[in-house]
Amino acid sequence: MQNDVPNSMRDRFPDTPYPRVNAIFRAGERIRRRQYGVSRAFPEVDGPEFWYWLMWYGPAIFHEIQAVNYAFPGEGLRARVIGENASWKRFNQGGLVDWRRIERCLREAGMNFRGGGAVLDFGCGCGRILRHFALYAGRGRFYGTDLDAEAVGWCDLHLDFAACSAGPAAPPLDFSDGFFEAVYAYSVFSHLPEEASRAWLAELARLLKPGGLAALTVQGRAVAEAVLSGAANLGVPSRETLRGGLARLEESGFLFYPYQALGETDARELDPARYGNAFILKPYIERRWTEAFDLADYLPAPDGWQDYVILKRR
Repeated sequence: MQNDVPNSMRDRFPDTPYPRVNAIFRAGERIRRRQYGVSRAFPEVDGPEFWYWLMWYGPAIFHEIQAVNYAFPGEGLRARVIGENASWKRFNQGGLVDWRRIERCLREAGMNFRGGGAVLDFGCGCGRILRHFALYAGRGRFYGTDLDAEAVGWCDLHLDFAACSAGPAAPPLDFSDGFFEAVYAYSVFSHLPEEASRAWLAELARLLKPGGLAALTVQGRAVAEAVLSGAANLGVPSRETLRGGLARLEESGFLFYPYQALGETDARELDPARYGNAFILKPYIERRWTEAFDLADYLPAPDGWQDYVILKRR
């Protein structure tokens, strides 16, 4: 479903209604022409491969990008989504890696980001992933929603190509049935209890058109094994607590441990008992997440951490 414009006709980014996006695009074109071998390595200037390269190196070493790039949120907002060592560089590059995987998963499942469809970042926070969809600004339509009103307000102020709004703690969202071509949620279902998880999954099904796609990440076996081995510490549950719950996890495929309190970086209007760490295994997804969806793809921990679940709305 990709745009079939020949490479020779795609040596220039498209013009968009967004001046800042256009400024980034024009800077990217100049850098691509100037840097030896870059145009050969990335024959499509508006392809995700060149965009990944440009957004990885541009904010750090190219003054043209530094001068026009979207701002980065302050350290407090960054810390809410990436925790300690919340540098702008870690925020940018980590979001770029996750954007690239989500973009590729959806595109390989049939999503045409150049086709004008609407895409929702469910749990957008302060735009760590959403900001990188500026590549498709003016061709796709992008939306973000999150419980964190402050983070959403930052997105709404700074990411002009996306419409962002604070959402409720429980469904429904304020969108009509079948509004979206695609929805993605990074590390949202990783923290919801089973009842809330299933309610939000049903809401995403309502929001998607028939044939629409959802890319969702979950904490599966890789995360559980990292906690059990001592390679990772989630705080909740402890290694001993998780070990005691393994039989239940294997039997049901879903295990949830609520937070007891939220740290200072998470000091929002949230009930810690309604959020925590959820472990979800593939057999559970195959049984319980396929009432309104087909399982289009399942990537077990491609980054060594969360599993990627790609669903297609029936």
